[in-house]
Amino acid sequence: MGMIIVSKIYTSAMARARIPEKDRKDFYLYVDEFQNFVSGTFADILSEARKYRLCLIMAHQYIAQLEPAKGLGGDG
Repeated sequence: MGMIIVSKIYTSAMARARIPEKDRKDFYLYVDEFQNFVSGTFADILSEARKYRLCLIMAHQYIAQLEPAKGLGGDG
């Protein structure tokens, strides 16, 4: 369910492309327990969202929870 919401927020952020860049206001996506939502969608968000003024705040307990194979460009 959480990943569906994240995808919808990302889609909304991308829809801001038609708004002139100087008129875009920041908006924030806070993701707690980030390791449960890691996917290719997050890789896209991390590489593309800044130009749409989507600010991303991710929280998790410790670095080992983020496995390279979960879609963020790792070797696994």
